[in-house]
Amino acid sequence: MSSESEKKTAGQKPIRNESGTDVFNQNLNCPYFPCHGNVPAEVFNCKHCYCPLYFIFPENCGGEFRILPSGIKDCSGCGLPHGPGGHEHVLAKLREHFGRIAKTDHDPAESE
Repeated sequence: MSSESEKKTAGQKPIRNESGTDVFNQNLNCPYFPCHGNVPAEVFNCKHCYCPLYFIFPENCGGEFRILPSGIKDCSGCGLPHGPGGHEHVLAKLREHFGRIAKTDHDPAESE
């Protein structure tokens, strides 16, 4: 059986898709790993350590969140970007968002 340090080093190796883009990465040295208890550690993806949808989609990100009385969005119950298919979900939502921005930037009627 491998030592704990060997497991940690192996756990940091990214998985790439056919175009060479990292789609999965774990940081087993992170003191918070796994930071969301609703995703099993063996499939936990650290690729989006801080969710890029936090500010872009405060009401329609697709994940489980709640708004605290202070107005802060609490995503501690969400494992969406960290589980299987999470990376693809984040990319789809970002494409949707930036597509709307591009359309608005080029269509003066939509920005009024």
